[in-house]
Amino acid sequence: RQSEAEAAFADMRSSFNKERLQLIQAEADARQEVTDLTDERDDAVRAKRAAEAKLEGALNDLNTLDRKLIDAETAAHEARRREADARREASQQRRDAGQYRERADE
Repeated sequence: RQSEAEAAFADMRSSFNKERLQLIQAEADARQEVTDLTDERDDAVRAKRAAEAKLEGALNDLNTLDRKLIDAETAAHEARRREADARREASQQRRDAGQYRERADE
């Protein structure tokens, strides 16, 4: 009977040790999963920061282009204004020259 009890105790101990090893492995697997997920999160955070920096750079480039476009439009408007002024001045000079000729012919 004692050997039956010892055998039963040995079986229980063996089962307990197997279950304990399974729990230890499950804990190790869970810790590894946490580590993997943390690494993924850290990678995602880095990627997000890189994307934000790239976006900020693109927005700065866009703002620079907007300022250049405004400057070019302003310069074009100014050139058109100067051209119109020059045409008016030339027309006025032609009228004045015509009047001088008429007076000289009289």
